[in-house]
Amino acid sequence: MPCQEKVPISNMLALFIAALFFNTALAYHLRASIQVVSQPGQLDRAINLYKKAGKILRALGETSEGAVLMLAASNNMASLAWERCDMEAFMSHRNDLGSYLSLTVSTGNPHANFFAMNFAYTDVVHRRGAAAA
Repeated sequence: MPCQEKVPISNMLALFIAALFFNTALAYHLRASIQVVSQPGQLDRAINLYKKAGKILRALGETSEGAVLMLAASNNMASLAWERCDMEAFMSHRNDLGSYLSLTVSTGNPHANFFAMNFAYTDVVHRRGAAAA
């Protein structure tokens, strides 16, 4: 988020809350990923928190403030859907990723490169993308 932009306080607060949900989801996601025996409850918590972050970010509208965070949340939800062999959810989140990717690329955001490679990778190889940290 460039320092020159004036972002309303209410949008900043919503963005901070979405970031908090995203980071907590990421903690559950990564914790479940490194455990020898994954606990399904942790992945469920991660999915619910990613969804909450996404809901807040969508409410902000198509703004640059939350675009990268929305890319990361969509990417990670697609990754979790792939791990669970839920192809319908995977394609839904991958489509969300594509939509936010086109918005982010059109604004010249340099952070879109990682997600663009992940998006292309899942289209060609049909393997899960890496979780965004």
